[in-house]
Amino acid sequence: MLQIARSRSTSPSRVEVACLPSAEELRDSIPSSSRGQEVVQRARDEASAIIQGDDDRLIVIVGPCSVHDVEAAKEYAGRLKVLSDRFRKDLLIIMRVYYEKPRSTVGWKGLLNDPYLDDTCQVLEGIRITRELLRDITDMGVPAASEFVEASTTQYFEDLVSWAAVGARTVESQPHRQLVSGLDLPVGFKNSTGGEVSVAVDAVVCSGEEHTYLAPSSKGSMCIVRSRGNKNTHVVLRGGRSGPNYQEDKVAKCVELLSCAGLDRRGIVIDCSHGNSNKDYLRQPLVMADICHQLTTNSDVASSIAGVMIESNLNEGSQSLPASLGRAVSIASESTDTSTPGSTRPSRVDDELGSVPELDTRASVLTRQKLGLKYGVSVTDGCVSWETTEHMLSELAIAVDKRRSNVA
Repeated sequence: MLQIARSRSTSPSRVEVACLPSAEELRDSIPSSSRGQEVVQRARDEASAIIQGDDDRLIVIVGPCSVHDVEAAKEYAGRLKVLSDRFRKDLLIIMRVYYEKPRSTVGWKGLLNDPYLDDTCQVLEGIRITRELLRDITDMGVPAASEFVEASTTQYFEDLVSWAAVGARTVESQPHRQLVSGLDLPVGFKNSTGGEVSVAVDAVVCSGEEHTYLAPSSKGSMCIVRSRGNKNTHVVLRGGRSGPNYQEDKVAKCVELLSCAGLDRRGIVIDCSHGNSNKDYLRQPLVMADICHQLTTNSDVASSIAGVMIESNLNEGSQSLPASLGRAVSIASESTDTSTPGSTRPSRVDDELGSVPELDTRASVLTRQKLGLKYGVSVTDGCVSWETTEHMLSELAIAVDKRRSNVA
């Protein structure tokens, strides 16, 4: 006799779900200022003009590999503003404010995911801290750059970002290409971790076209989205397992691939770190020196270079996080809980996302003390020091001026 199996639920059994505020609620709670909006838009327009060959300066995406300390990030931004003003004739300087970190296996996923670096993953607080940090940096007159790792979180922050990257691990992702096709900002696609440049060129082509796809609205409901295509995208050469690709012959090969794809005038950004430095931060100045030499040669390669990326911090090198702190009580409970006694969390979204910048600074100090971290030192990839950064940017500005003279 045929036995009828009893039905079982197919609902996910391996996840816990907690709701977050919508992008619209977050933006209303932590709005950008009129000055910040002006800074963001001006940098977007200028970066787009450089990528399209209508501005002869270079874009410089420079800053920490990842931001983990609000206090240090703001100090870095303040210093960078001085350099930005000094080199404005030759360089458009945009600060790396990378709040998400992609991982090949496991590891700390960034300020957004785990703002207190202790495995408690206080994501709601990470969202608030991240948006406030981006707002504060742009209010200082410094445009921000980031990598959009999670397509689903982009709407929380995109209005405060002037340039974005799609990384080597997600360059072939259809959702990311579709996302970029609808963004109103310039985006760089990195070559793959293996070193394939063609996938980045394909991504530039794909994101420049119209797409129809599913995505959440700013209110949080799923929608059908029809994008118009983003023509302000470009390739980022970052090297890979096959070796570095910042050299002149490798850049020329990228120019050829772009030309074959009908993107003759589209600029190229060269990453001084990652595979191009063989993951040795001390080699970044050597990569920069080679780029400066290429810029001063009167060639098609020189004119195709639109920018550089540098991983830089207040102090050089990197430091490791403790292997695991378990599900310990978060620093947040010591520094950012504004709820009444007996309440574990405020119930209102406005209270939950309320702006308390002085507490965020205190939380940064407490986090450093708790984890024994050095101030201004990366917790992910190694970075060059501030002094080295100043020298690299000075040399780059000189090379850009020489390129301009060669063309004239």
